[in-house]
Amino acid sequence: MLILLKNEVKRKYFNTLRSIKLLEEEIQINITIEHFNIVKNSVETAREKMFTSSKSKLLTKFNKLNFKGPNSSNWNKSTIKEVTLNLCQDEIPANHKSLLDLGPKFVPSINSIPYMDIISKTESTALKLQYDRKENESLTLRQDVLRILKMSKPPKPNLTKDQRIALKEIKKDENVSIFPYDKGAGLVRISNEVALKKIEEQIGHTKIITTDPTSKIVRKTQNTLRSLKNKFTIKEYRDLYPSDGIPPRMYGVIKAHKPQKNFPMRIIVSTVGTPTYEISKYLVQIIQPTLNKNKTRLINSRTYIESRESLFQS
Repeated sequence: MLILLKNEVKRKYFNTLRSIKLLEEEIQINITIEHFNIVKNSVETAREKMFTSSKSKLLTKFNKLNFKGPNSSNWNKSTIKEVTLNLCQDEIPANHKSLLDLGPKFVPSINSIPYMDIISKTESTALKLQYDRKENESLTLRQDVLRILKMSKPPKPNLTKDQRIALKEIKKDENVSIFPYDKGAGLVRISNEVALKKIEEQIGHTKIITTDPTSKIVRKTQNTLRSLKNKFTIKEYRDLYPSDGIPPRMYGVIKAHKPQKNFPMRIIVSTVGTPTYEISKYLVQIIQPTLNKNKTRLINSRTYIESRESLFQS
């Protein structure tokens, strides 16, 4: 794998050198040697400056990380961002910290295999295949899942006894919440009161409603789709038709990299599963190709440079 990566880097390097040489030859044709030397010296100076700046930043980051470890004489723990940030007044218990230090991407192993969940999901998918007249695929799916479930065994536990106790205690604690980092892999332990204040700082004054309007939106969306049923294929209509929509969910992530601003919160709203979510996806598929054809749209910096070059040439 490393050899392939090395060869790929070498190939890109020599291709870049050839491109630079061709570009220099093209520039020499259009300008005098004196002007060409001025341009070349300016580019070389800018390249050297960029290299020096990047090298300085990398050295600074390396010194902060201090790979020599905590036994080194010049070890400075304050330069290393903790995996778990505790914003509560009390000290975090040792077993809680041991669990939270595993990070937000860690998944505890299950105690038993959820047979009923797997079977119900399999049966739902098999019925969809039958609806599409794919009887053989439906039968094969049921047989494969049945064979796998018969041979499967629960995975070995990946948490210690203290960590399992900590997981139960964190779930039962009604005064403390756990939030992920906005940037990086880490978790924040924060009181519910402080978390609510941080949320209010972002969304401002809000009104709490007593009834959930989701069912009303579902019915309205269904009625609209029924009136347009002949505009869609059977599959499109089935995918767009909302049967059990849920309201949008809001959650927050803590900006642990901004202690100078008292660790603000960034609000994220998920609309997956809402009544109009599939309709939004359907409309994006239609609109996106049209946006790419727009002459005034800039996809990236390269298209911006190319558009400027074509403008000057014209």
